[in-house]
Amino acid sequence: MGSSSKNTEQAQECCYLEWMSLQSQRIPELKQLLAQRRSHGDEDNDNKLRELTGKIIGDFKNYAAKRADLAHRCSSNYYAPTWNSPLENALIWMGGCRPSSFFRLVYALCGSQTEIRVTQFLRNIDGYESSGGGGASLSDLSAEQLAKINVLHVKIIDEEEKMTKKVSSLQEDAADIPIATVAYEMEMSESLT
Repeated sequence: MGSSSKNTEQAQECCYLEWMSLQSQRIPELKQLLAQRRSHGDEDNDNKLRELTGKIIGDFKNYAAKRADLAHRCSSNYYAPTWNSPLENALIWMGGCRPSSFFRLVYALCGSQTEIRVTQFLRNIDGYESSGGGGASLSDLSAEQLAKINVLHVKIIDEEEKMTKKVSSLQEDAADIPIATVAYEMEMSESLT
């Protein structure tokens, strides 16, 4: 791993840890204010709740902006962050966040941007003003680039299917052990009677 990608990974992990630290500070405050509201129900408490909610939303907006900036440098860490435990990454996987999701997003963006470009083109033919939005776009990808994306997409899906089969096999093995134990114990108890 190069120095630049390692620095990006560290920045992403730091961003995540800062976010979690803010959450660990804000959640007890929120719980305390909610408990006070239940017991007192005064307007001052409602104002404090609104203020804290505003801070939490602001924190999230800052976190999302930092993540978006860091994702431009390296987005793959958000599929299976190195700072997560294997269980957390497994839960992300089981939740459907897989590399193939990225390809579906690319295809959707290409389609929507192409539609926008066609609409702008047709407006220009009719003499209407362009609504802007020029510049680089996913709809500018060449056929060769799209073909390469498709080849990579197929490879990713094959790897995901292999991983899914492996996980499925592990789940079956984990379920088979207790079932085999119960069957053996039942057989032993029946032979004793």
